[in-house]
Amino acid sequence: MSLLDVLLSNIKLEQAGQVQLESVTESLYKQNLNLSERNKTLSLLRAIDEIVLQVNDVNDVAQGVVSAISSMGEFPLVTMIVGRKGSPYAVSIASAVDSADPKIDELKDILNSLKVGHSCKCLLSQVLVNGGELVSAGLQDVLHDETRAKTKRWQEIMGLAVVFVCPLIVREKVIGILLIGSKNQLADMSEHRSNLIGRLAEVVGISMDNTLLHQEIKESEGRLRRANAHLRELDIAKDEFISMASHQLRTPLTTIKGYLSMLEEGDAGEITESQKEFVDYAFSASERMVGLIADLLNTSRLTTGKFVIDYVDCEAVSMVEDEIRQLKSHATTKGIDLIYKKPRFKSLPVVIDEAKTRQVVMNYIDNAIYYTQHGSVTVELTKDDHNFSVRVTDTGIGVPKSSAKQLFTKFFRADNAQQIRPDGTGLGLYLAKRVVEDQGGRVIFNSEEGKGSIFGFELPIRPKGGAK
Repeated sequence: MSLLDVLLSNIKLEQAGQVQLESVTESLYKQNLNLSERNKTLSLLRAIDEIVLQVNDVNDVAQGVVSAISSMGEFPLVTMIVGRKGSPYAVSIASAVDSADPKIDELKDILNSLKVGHSCKCLLSQVLVNGGELVSAGLQDVLHDETRAKTKRWQEIMGLAVVFVCPLIVREKVIGILLIGSKNQLADMSEHRSNLIGRLAEVVGISMDNTLLHQEIKESEGRLRRANAHLRELDIAKDEFISMASHQLRTPLTTIKGYLSMLEEGDAGEITESQKEFVDYAFSASERMVGLIADLLNTSRLTTGKFVIDYVDCEAVSMVEDEIRQLKSHATTKGIDLIYKKPRFKSLPVVIDEAKTRQVVMNYIDNAIYYTQHGSVTVELTKDDHNFSVRVTDTGIGVPKSSAKQLFTKFFRADNAQQIRPDGTGLGLYLAKRVVEDQGGRVIFNSEEGKGSIFGFELPIRPKGGAK
């Protein structure tokens, strides 16, 4: 091979090497550019996530998001338009315009006050109603007709090539629009950058939807708090009224009971059997009224924190027999057998709140008589070494299974009970449970609809801890 051939061969190798080097260099440049774009995108998406996590106000989140997008340098104009709940319009809630030129101030004002209705005949309205893919357009196609003469100048000042109109779609519903003004046409963008526009609409849509939901929840919580505060005020006013009215009713009712008792005992002269029967009815009715007033007062005291257990020495046998004696005429009038299973013991000294416990015994027996249409009501008093129990068993209407869990709650009454006694308050069993449990006892309850019920309680013979 001649020297010339060798030189020509070396030249060809050098040229091939140069071409290969340029190809490798170009490939590395593209890879670095692609990597840089990916890093910018990840940084932007991370910034949007941080804004959403740290800020709760919708307007603040929107402004933070559009500012983050604008700060990339490629998008000198970003505006977010979001629909308002209950409003036929979507309005601009955040804008970012990367230009200090005073000629752009009017554009900033326009972007900050954009208002789009479903009935508007414009590009924004079409996207808001129909959703679909993002649309690229000139600034003059986005703004109102009267500003079109100025849009060319604004585009030149900011170097805008195109405005992307991106629907914010969440759960197949358009919640707003993201306007992104770009310095490059879509065809001139890298594949990665063009994909970013669509991805931004998706990420921003989800972010704004979450923020709107969070704000709606906060607003709902605020309304609930205000409503609850108002209800508490009404409840306090109601309790004060009940307390005042009950106190005012108790005095004349005590007088009525006293005079009825005197009539029955003959202090005003002898009365006939029929007259005595009427007096008994009136006395029994006044007794029930006393019980109702006591229930109302105790309910009021529970709410105001004035419900106190007042322990005294008491004779349990006498207490139960007294209540049975007072309700005997009520049972006789209804044709119900009121049976008392006398205990083997003749006396049972206990330490309890006698007045409140008497009310519980009276309530149980009175209810059993009322809700028993035929048959009997049986009262039983038992004891062991530490506790005593009172059980009232009836053959009445019973309690439906669906009502059993709510039976001892305030103002609740089972449907079948309301049909027989529509004037009941739903306070007796609620108060009975509190009286028993506040004395360290437990309520006894068992029932089958249509076959009868057992209501009762078990209390310590002496309070736990020796309280008195």
